[in-house]
Order: sequence, then structure tokens, then C-alpha cells
Amino acid sequence: MIRLFLVLVLLLSGIQSALACSRDPSLPELTDEDLFRAASAVFHGRIYKTEEALDAIGPDGKPMPIVVGTFHLKEVFKGRPPEDRMVRGPTPGPGNCGLPLMVGLDYVFFLTEESGPFVLWTNGSRAYFNLDAAEPKQFLEKLRALK
Repeated sequence: MIRLFLVLVLLLSGIQSALACSRDPSLPELTDEDLFRAASAVFHGRIYKTEEALDAIGPDGKPMPIVVGTFHLKEVFKGRPPEDRMVRGPTPGPGNCGLPLMVGLDYVFFLTEESGPFVLWTNGSRAYFNLDAAEPKQFLEKLRALK
């Protein structure tokens, strides 16, 4: 139980490089501006409901469990958030690039044409426990300036 908690804390605090999901090390690190340009939608939402579902996302097309998170929309920085106010992500696990969707947390979602409503930290999405902390405040201000 303690290990699971520590993994979630690391993931949610933005220390993604420690995860098994990796990117090509020969490519330059993408900046927030790069991720913003690549996204079709960037918005702030607060998850208020999650549930497990099955979706045909496996490499063989077989249904795999995912988490569906329903959010209250707080602010839009770019594009159009999903009209149904739902995002999707893999169930938490090593190496899947997903951002765990948890009730009560605030998220900045970066969705791309390729990912659709599927949340991946590699696209720039991130979660925050405390929006009053300096880092989320600075990040939200940066996104407002990019509008």
C-alpha cells in the first residue's frame, strides 16, 4: 500500500522521467510551448467522478480496462474540451504513459487529435493536489499567456 502511494505521489508531482514509459532519448525534450502547439485542446478541469470501463485499446484490439473520469470544466486555454466532459486513461500501471485519474484532483489536460479524450502525461497533461502552490499557479499563468 505504501509503495502504491509513493508511485502515485511521484507520478502526480511531475517526476515522469522515473517511469517506465519513455521517449526516444535522441529527441530533444519538448517544452510546454511545444506541447501546447501540438495539442488540439488544453483545459483545466477537476475530476468529480471516475469509473472503470472496457475499451478496445489493446495492441490486439481486445478490450482492456480503462478509467473514465468526468470533470467540471474550470478554464479553456485552447480548442474544445470533450462535450461529454469525460476523459479516459489507462488503469494505473507501469509503463503505460497514463496519468491516473483521481476524484478531487485538478488537472490540466493536453489532448491531441491522435489521443482524442485519452489522457497521457507524454502529451503534457498533469495533475495537481494544491492549486495554491507556486508551480501550478505559474503553469496556469503560462498557459493563459499562450492563448
